[in-house]
Amino acid sequence: MTVSTKTLTIAETFFQAEAHLEIDVKSSIPVTLLAIFNANKVSINQSCGGNGTCGTCRVEIVHNSDLIKAPSEYEIEAIQELGLKSLERLSCQTEINFTAKETNVVVKIVSEPID
Repeated sequence: MTVSTKTLTIAETFFQAEAHLEIDVKSSIPVTLLAIFNANKVSINQSCGGNGTCGTCRVEIVHNSDLIKAPSEYEIEAIQELGLKSLERLSCQTEINFTAKETNVVVKIVSEPID
């Protein structure tokens, strides 16, 4: 198993303009953005406990979306039901693609309520 180092940049957080998180994990283990946030004590709403049903852990993929795995069928259904915008994803369902050539992804935590 290979270990991959990627950088997750969180843009426009409540406390600072940007936060940079170095991510070192084995590439065979799926890791969600929410798990990375929780492990690094980044505050993000998560009313349903990461089950992909509430829409409160939304992020906007700002840069390098190829470092993010495509949404699963379950997430696609949730995105449609919640009426999320085109670049918005549920952080609890969004996995990092550690085989991507890019090494940095920029996301913005969405704090506005769903329309």
